[in-house]
Amino acid sequence: MAREPIYVYSAKYTSPKTGKTVTKFYARFYSEDGIALKTKTLKATKAEKAGIEAKKLYDTSGLSRLGEDPFVLDYLLDCWTEESEYALRRGRRKKGPLAKDYISINAYLVKKHLLKPFKGVRMSKINIRLVEDIVATMEREGVPAKTINNAMSAFTTPFRDYCRKNDIPNPITNAQIKIDVEPKARGILTIEEMDKLIALEGFSPRVKAAILLGGLCGLRLGEAIAVYPEDIDREKGILHVQHNFIGSVGVKSPKNGKPREVPLLAVVLDELDLCMGLPHKKTPFIIFNEKNPERPIDRITVTRGFKTMLRKIGISEEEQKKRNLVFHGLRHHFVSRGLANGLSSVL
Repeated sequence: MAREPIYVYSAKYTSPKTGKTVTKFYARFYSEDGIALKTKTLKATKAEKAGIEAKKLYDTSGLSRLGEDPFVLDYLLDCWTEESEYALRRGRRKKGPLAKDYISINAYLVKKHLLKPFKGVRMSKINIRLVEDIVATMEREGVPAKTINNAMSAFTTPFRDYCRKNDIPNPITNAQIKIDVEPKARGILTIEEMDKLIALEGFSPRVKAAILLGGLCGLRLGEAIAVYPEDIDREKGILHVQHNFIGSVGVKSPKNGKPREVPLLAVVLDELDLCMGLPHKKTPFIIFNEKNPERPIDRITVTRGFKTMLRKIGISEEEQKKRNLVFHGLRHHFVSRGLANGLSSVL
């Protein structure tokens, strides 16, 4: 018995904006041979209207003539949306939903770098020579190696998922499309420079507290801005690192999902106490956001403030770029400082 060409189904997910359960409707279209061609997210919010919308899509968008071979670009751009089947399925895993920024960056990479090479190409035409030629062309055009790798990942991730769902071998498993990139070493502040930052007065306590958490406690930026008052153990002089704030997702576990404890120096605690003493709306975060109490301070406020603090202690913007002094380098300073003090392991 032949399969119907249209299958409408629904899925529930938790909205990252409201926290409420939302029902979304999808239409999956099949060829005469019963092979899945394409899945579309529907605008309808009721089952009956979803069926009508799916039928209209089938009749007017060329899906009825698509056969068993979707266009690569259609598949990629459908995949890299917040409400795609792929994103929702990934969101049901323990790690939680894909970050909004991650999805939008991949969609941008497809539109920026892959529209031309994949124009008119169907999934069945994907082969090693094609993808290796695309990489070679981007290299000749001067696209940075890291960007090439990211753009190809925006393609290979959905393509691998397509092959899995359709139970077909992945024809590019052995393709050599990843370019070796030598990471640029992040600059490390000297102990003397860090001491100057500690002594710096007249600067925002919220920004300074984040900087000290990075340089003297080894916290990542997302961890530094997501410190809660209850994370502080004053009696033992310990900070419990239990949260990480990702802008498009919210509060998550620390990177790698592993909470940890770090020594909390008095100078860092003093700065955190200054933050808690500032007038602000009720908020769970010590390093709070002045405009939105449900969020911590914006990451960009901290990174810009870090650059300003460096200038104030005599490190020009030109020297900052030359030495690649960024917030994450504070973790490396923390490690160096610990080793200098005779600690064999500081992270």
